[in-house]
Amino acid sequence: MIELTSDALAYAQEHGAEYVEVRGETTEFLDLLVEDRGLVHSIGGIYNGVGIRTFYGSGRGYSSTSFITKTSIERAVEESVRMARASNFNGNKVKPIEGRVENIKAPMKQDPREIDSQDKVKEVLALARAATKVTSAKLTRIRYLELYEDRTIATNYGLRLRSIKPSIYLSVEAFGDGWEMVYEDGYVGGWEVFKQIKKNLDDFHERLSFSPTSDGAERVVLSPRAASQLIIDEVLPQFIFPQESFRNSFPLTNVVISDDPSYDEGFGYMPFDDEGVKAEPIELIANGEVKQRLLTRGLDEKGGRARAQDFIHEPGPANSNTKITVNDKTELPKDFYYVPYIYSYGPFDSGDRILIYCPLATVYRNGSPVGKRPIRLGIELSRLKVAAVEGAEGGSGARRKLAGGIIPVGEKSQQLLLEGETIDRRPA
Repeated sequence: MIELTSDALAYAQEHGAEYVEVRGETTEFLDLLVEDRGLVHSIGGIYNGVGIRTFYGSGRGYSSTSFITKTSIERAVEESVRMARASNFNGNKVKPIEGRVENIKAPMKQDPREIDSQDKVKEVLALARAATKVTSAKLTRIRYLELYEDRTIATNYGLRLRSIKPSIYLSVEAFGDGWEMVYEDGYVGGWEVFKQIKKNLDDFHERLSFSPTSDGAERVVLSPRAASQLIIDEVLPQFIFPQESFRNSFPLTNVVISDDPSYDEGFGYMPFDDEGVKAEPIELIANGEVKQRLLTRGLDEKGGRARAQDFIHEPGPANSNTKITVNDKTELPKDFYYVPYIYSYGPFDSGDRILIYCPLATVYRNGSPVGKRPIRLGIELSRLKVAAVEGAEGGSGARRKLAGGIIPVGEKSQQLLLEGETIDRRPA
């Protein structure tokens, strides 16, 4: 792959490209779908390819190929250069990147590929059956996705980076009498992270092990995961993604939101982004102001955030490990709904309400759990107050779909107490 990227760089420059990025990728994967009754399907394999992005003045072109031959790569280069020339309308040029050579590996004690596939199926099946027992569900379904990515990024500015990243993603669905529990988690690292995912899942189940009740509560506490889903996945993109909004003020003045791709235990860890820009921690929101937006090539000198699902897709702006903290902290109220996760009915836009739904919120009365019930929330940011609950930070957040794939966007968020929302108590 190194030789092919070098040849592609030289060929693009011969055709007049002023700046060239070549991204080669090889990915091994194993995708398991398991129910507590047995294995549903298993898919595994290897796919690879090369993506070429070229710049000519302000013009940009992108092309890719899954045929790893000199002829197919040269065709992709020619197509990319033609697009760059055709889209050049002014004199602005891409900013150069500091030339360096690096080889970066994600932390991994045990390579997932060293574990026998039969043993993996047994482990995931045992987890599904344990989840069924804890939740008393009629059916539990688990999707286990294992990826081992080997990426090479090279540019004609002297940059050459190689990244090797294993990751495991797990989602759990449990179905019972009129309710559905969903759990999602993902990590960078080897097979050992599966134990941590199992531990997180056990903690998640423990919060859901109460009998149904019709008792009510007036305040809502979002888990770290639900807080990420609401603020990071629904609200924040309206302010930090330039293609969606150019607003400079943020309605929640006491919320601080930062993004840290250097956190090597997070699922969004990346020492450099998919454009080769060094990824550094940045502050996105503070004191009701938008401090930094997530941008791409030529504008992300404050820390790379461009991500692509694979070599087929051009990199675009994305969060990494995004953390929510709140300046004001308060104690947990006596009566409240504890919301472990949410579903959204519609995005926030220009003051419109965000409608969210939780099929299984735990009801607390006088500080103790008394049961579970579904709730709907209608949230309007202009009326919403957010206060952190002391001592409740951690857990994975939501995931945003970007460039045709799933990209992590939330990590280490605080548990949040919401005031000012409306609660719809009609049957869900």
